[in-house]
Amino acid sequence: MKETIRKYWPPFLIYLLICCIRSFQRPEGDIHIYLKAANVFLRGDNMYPYYLYPPPSILIFAPLSLVEEPVGRVLWAIFNFILFIRILFLLYDFLEASILMKIKPRQLMLLILLSCMGMIDHNIQLGQMTIVMLWTSLEFCHLMNHKKELKAVFVLAFGIMMKLLPGIFLLWLFVKKKYKLIALVFIVLLSISLFPGLLNTHTSNQVLWIDWIKTINPFGNRFGVESSHTVISLNGFLLKYTELLTGFVSSTDVQTKWVSIIVNFFRIVLIMFLWSLYRKTTDKLSILEISISLLVCVLIFPHQMKYSMLLFTPAMILILLTLKSDIHAGGHITFISTIMLGLFLVFTIYGRDTIGDKMVDLLDSNRYFSWLILISLLKLGFIAQKKIKSDSRVVVQTQQE
Repeated sequence: MKETIRKYWPPFLIYLLICCIRSFQRPEGDIHIYLKAANVFLRGDNMYPYYLYPPPSILIFAPLSLVEEPVGRVLWAIFNFILFIRILFLLYDFLEASILMKIKPRQLMLLILLSCMGMIDHNIQLGQMTIVMLWTSLEFCHLMNHKKELKAVFVLAFGIMMKLLPGIFLLWLFVKKKYKLIALVFIVLLSISLFPGLLNTHTSNQVLWIDWIKTINPFGNRFGVESSHTVISLNGFLLKYTELLTGFVSSTDVQTKWVSIIVNFFRIVLIMFLWSLYRKTTDKLSILEISISLLVCVLIFPHQMKYSMLLFTPAMILILLTLKSDIHAGGHITFISTIMLGLFLVFTIYGRDTIGDKMVDLLDSNRYFSWLILISLLKLGFIAQKKIKSDSRVVVQTQQE
């Protein structure tokens, strides 16, 4: 992998240059909000409710807000590009170690690039945090597999501090009875949580945390149920498809409560599914467990938008590696695999410039991305079931010998 990137470094360098130019020229995007919030924070004011992330995360953007905003946007793009290169290495290592992987190294790298490049570019253009979330998730798993637990704790704490999503791996630590590591994560988080109050002289640390919790409350009016077509989380997806069940209710508030109950029920189901998976798998995290964990993340956390589909790309790569044999299997397996291949193709070419405004609006209104995640989660569940049975047979044979 390293040799391949060294050999083809000019295209990567050109892409970095393009990212820097676009970031310098583009005043809008999420990074604009982050830098504005950092300026507000450094003035001693409260950056909530328009900033959505934990108070310590603002410390990352505070240095970037000290320079002119276009320069800050470029620096954030460079940081994300570096993480993108690291993500390529991590994905390659995890996929290469997978027993499902039967592909030449150069072809595997090309598959990784084609699968994630569109979403990487989308996130860099927006100046989003999703690249950081994917990196922290993969890096944590990589470090745990290599017995570098202390480093893994700091990486996981950093990810949780930024956007909470990697916190899903606390469940894995709990199931694997790694209680000391969980305690260390919380000690690190507690230590970091004190810093915003020390730097903000006018707004107390307590006020910042309380206002943040009020802002992101998953049971509140803002994020309890979301009607935007661009939301791909369960609270957006189920609102669309529970209207038939709750349509008989005349009160909008009561209808919202019914949808919220259904959403929370399915969140619990997904967490229990993940719990069961972790219990049956080994202490070494594979790309299969990581992919399933990231898909569950996107579904259960509120306000996940299209850019969060970057977290879907490891699952897509893994499924694509199995589709060749599945398509030739015959029967319903061939039928389902062909449908999935078509869905992946649409995902690859998705965009208003490629498939047109009407098609994009149609896909969004019918929650195409949510359906794609759910179908992929089902597919990975079947793959996990086969893997667990295969591992059990190997263990039994080893014990008999």
